[in-house]
Amino acid sequence: MQNRYFDWAATAPPLAAVRETVDRCAADYYANPSSRHHQGREASAVLEESRCQVASALGCDAQNITFTSGGTESNSLVLASLFWKKRKGSVVLSSAEHASVYGFIPFFREIGCEVITLPAPLGFVSPDELSRALRKETSLVCLNAVHNVSGAVQDLPALVSAVRDYEQQRSAPRIHVHLDAVQALGKVPFSLKTLDIDSASFSAHKCSGPRGIGALYSRNPASPISSGGGQESGMRGGTENLPGIAGFAAALDYMTDHCHDHARHFEEVRSVLIDALSCIPGIVMLQNRESSFAPSILLISVSPIPSEVMIRLLSDRGFSVSAGSACSSKSSKKLERVLEAMGISSEAAAGVLRISFGHSTSIQDAALLAEALREEVQKLKGMLA
Repeated sequence: MQNRYFDWAATAPPLAAVRETVDRCAADYYANPSSRHHQGREASAVLEESRCQVASALGCDAQNITFTSGGTESNSLVLASLFWKKRKGSVVLSSAEHASVYGFIPFFREIGCEVITLPAPLGFVSPDELSRALRKETSLVCLNAVHNVSGAVQDLPALVSAVRDYEQQRSAPRIHVHLDAVQALGKVPFSLKTLDIDSASFSAHKCSGPRGIGALYSRNPASPISSGGGQESGMRGGTENLPGIAGFAAALDYMTDHCHDHARHFEEVRSVLIDALSCIPGIVMLQNRESSFAPSILLISVSPIPSEVMIRLLSDRGFSVSAGSACSSKSSKKLERVLEAMGISSEAAAGVLRISFGHSTSIQDAALLAEALREEVQKLKGMLA
């Protein structure tokens, strides 16, 4: 049975060129990049060339990139570094943040921070709400570029301007703005050149790179949790995952070269799904037409059919979809927290499905998924009637 994959927001299938790059790097540059001998210097050269490629794709200087194991670790490096700062102040974040950020709330409170959570209808944060939440003692603001469940594309220029305007008007110290950009990379236009932020996290496997590798952009070095062996300019100790890093750079090169073609393809697949699914009784589209959503994520509800039932039925037919973030899939309470924060009713939340797709998703597969959903919804609705 052919598997038709619609869970790209959880992880994207790696590109053939990425797999080849990883294998070649592992075979040819197996030496430790920190070693002083010839092979070590060759490995170090590959490391720094890859860093330059990643930085170029993100729109920043290579010296501002630290390689990590992924978005979660990149977020943790920034958020945990608050422990070392004398000015801990207050922290502002959205009530619908990813678990790797929201899970830091007990830590923030333990070290004496006030935590302010912003409303996030459908995942969006309002610049006005952000402005009202700021204090002179605010030290950290956490934002996401694209919401991992709803696909909400934040108005980042307006949100960052709200912070910088507050600083100027109140003569307040600079507030660290951290951006979780994991779902934006390779999906929506993105460049650090135009954003006045202080740090941002990225993950390779969300844009068809290898798993277990990511990057942290830092305007200024953060205080490391552990100094380790001094790798990555002391920001992240431990021998670098050179094959993964080279694969990450290869994935970003491909995504940069094909971003416009991919954007058009995402819109075509999305249109097919919306046109087909919006005509099916029992399916509710949870993204409104007035807001901006990533073209690669579609959020629907098949309530009163439970999400897990529909996911299993579709899986049996060869379709892979999810109920939301993979990081929350093992904890229904985490997913319920995010959906409630987005203003989705408990009834609709019980049947939420996140359909996400990528550059290799075919129009035919999208049409087949819509037909499979129509058949299963009608069948189960009849049994529930």
